[in-house]
Amino acid sequence: AVTLESMQIAQQTNDRGFLASIYNTLGNYFFITQSYPIAINYTLQSLTISQEYNDAGEIEIANKQLADIYEASGNHKAAIGYYRKYVQIKDSLLNREVTLQTQDLESKYNNQSKSLQIAQLEKDQKDKEGQLIIKNNRIKLFSIIAFVTLLSVLLFVYLNRKLAAQKKQVEITNQKLHGLTTLQNQLFRIIAHDLKSMVFPFNRAGKIMRSYFEKKDIANASVYAEKLEENAVRISTTINNLLFWSVQQLDGFQPKKQQVFIRETIEDVLQPFYEMIRLKNIDIINLVKNTETIFTDKEAFQLILRNIVSNGVKFTENAPIRFYNESEKEFFTIVVADRGMGMNPEKVKELLEKTLQQTTNGTRGEKGSGIGFSLIKKMVELNEGKLFLESELKKGTTIRIRFKRPNSFA
Repeated sequence: AVTLESMQIAQQTNDRGFLASIYNTLGNYFFITQSYPIAINYTLQSLTISQEYNDAGEIEIANKQLADIYEASGNHKAAIGYYRKYVQIKDSLLNREVTLQTQDLESKYNNQSKSLQIAQLEKDQKDKEGQLIIKNNRIKLFSIIAFVTLLSVLLFVYLNRKLAAQKKQVEITNQKLHGLTTLQNQLFRIIAHDLKSMVFPFNRAGKIMRSYFEKKDIANASVYAEKLEENAVRISTTINNLLFWSVQQLDGFQPKKQQVFIRETIEDVLQPFYEMIRLKNIDIINLVKNTETIFTDKEAFQLILRNIVSNGVKFTENAPIRFYNESEKEFFTIVVADRGMGMNPEKVKELLEKTLQQTTNGTRGEKGSGIGFSLIKKMVELNEGKLFLESELKKGTTIRIRFKRPNSFA
């Protein structure tokens, strides 16, 4: 009765979007009650209205619902037809989202480049002002050289030392700028390569899924859908890492410390990885008590855990990943230990010393961006913590994050 009343209101106000949503709801209700002809009628009306004002989201929902209804009623041919339309629209929405995210990254990179150009102009202006001061001082020096020779010599020595210090500072600044530019170029080459490899499977997803459904190969279709989901999680993690990286490279990240519940944060971070954890038969063991907390920046802590979990899941299969803590008088340590592929001493040294690393494929060929561990180190340092890494090839990896205990929480 409420739905029919809402339909009357939508018709009176000529709210086509609201009306399409109501028809879709009615179609879903009669689908659940197995009144398939009525369900089809209402859902088709929802689809027609949605197509009139080109609402891609409602069109996607209506096509999926029609595919489900026809499948349930035994009309497999019609179900496949509507499912194809649903997949096409979903692919289109996904490609649009990836395009927008890419444009956003390009915009952030351009803004960063402009900031560097402004900094260079300001530096040049200061250099010119310094040179002008030196020139004026020399003129004054020559005008009184006959009267205070000793003073002139001392002043000349002082000015030359000051100039040498300024020159040295300029050289240091130029080296930092050059290093930052080189690092950024290397970073974006790596990110561009990895994003391309991650997005590529989506480009042919519709055609491949259609092929599986035409052959009624549901098993392979399910496997391929799982692969697409894995890629979506990796793309999301890579983009998040890139955004945090760009912020801290511009010295724009300032930790906002607060009381953070460790176990709750671990469980939140694990959510996007549960499907991969299930597929790889990984046993998650969280031994951290509900009451354990630390005083740190919550978003930075989530980023640290997300990258540690991502690596642990990437290099582990048919083995556990454990979370626990070690308490000392002045320190509180969070430990994440897996029994995955592990690393040799050379790889451990590379992770601890280099800013960017060569990526290593996971147990199922998963790729990474090469910046994840660098972000972990940076975020731990910014929150006044210390990072310890232990690993042994074919035996697993243990990461310890140690924070000082605060006297009280703010």
